[in-house]
Amino acid sequence: MTKKLLYQFIATKNIQFLHKDINWYNFLALLVSEKLEGYFFKIISENTIIEKIPKQVRKILYISYKYNQVKNEIYLKEFENIRQKLLENDVQVFSYKGLFLITDIYKDYGVRYMEDIDILSSETDYNVIRCLLKDYNYQLLSINDSDITCHTFDEIIYSCLFVKRNSEKEIVPFVKLDISPISIVFNDIEISKYFNSTNLLPEYIFVLLCKSFYDDACEKSKVPSPEDGTLIKLIDIILFIEKYPKQTEYILKDSKFSNRNFTTFTQQCVGYYSRETSYEY
Repeated sequence: MTKKLLYQFIATKNIQFLHKDINWYNFLALLVSEKLEGYFFKIISENTIIEKIPKQVRKILYISYKYNQVKNEIYLKEFENIRQKLLENDVQVFSYKGLFLITDIYKDYGVRYMEDIDILSSETDYNVIRCLLKDYNYQLLSINDSDITCHTFDEIIYSCLFVKRNSEKEIVPFVKLDISPISIVFNDIEISKYFNSTNLLPEYIFVLLCKSFYDDACEKSKVPSPEDGTLIKLIDIILFIEKYPKQTEYILKDSKFSNRNFTTFTQQCVGYYSRETSYEY
């Protein structure tokens, strides 16, 4: 099973893509690598396709779905608590990517894996938020492939996570915040017109989804191809386009965005994965 065939099964629900000779454990590994276990389980649980899948594989998919469900409910509640506390201090923050997609697009907490809570703030509010999070029992961390580093809240570090503690010695494994000032995402664009008093507008969320998809692919290759993109992020974008066609069309025609690497790459990938492929493996 290739990534392209997996995408086309998800898009069409055509049972022919689930060939009788498929290696289900290699297929499961592909789902995990593309962060699609929960979404795939949702699809097969809604029709008779589930009967074609070995019981043990169904069990693993169900566990992944329930894990996403529990974790994402915790994340959503934590974000609402933080947002309310920040509003009490006249600080506004915006959710995007996973948290936004789960509540606005998927409307099912189990289908979408979420690593952390992605939040944007204004430049002026960013340092205020850091101070407030310290009072809310969060620890400032930076994480790479080899280690985890704790930082003091006096350090100016943008690519960090805020991880909640139960106590001085225990870190809660679920709750991680990734907070960025809006200007660090696009420092050359006046973005004030892309949000109102309570929300980011769909146009800007679409730009952020495309950029996240492209950046993720660039981590795998300096010159990424459609095969380097993570499928769940591509599906995020396609479902977003289906819900907000006018807003995405506006961005794709806007000269500030239309020729950017991330928008051209996204359009290339949508075309690549949408082209029909034979059922051969």
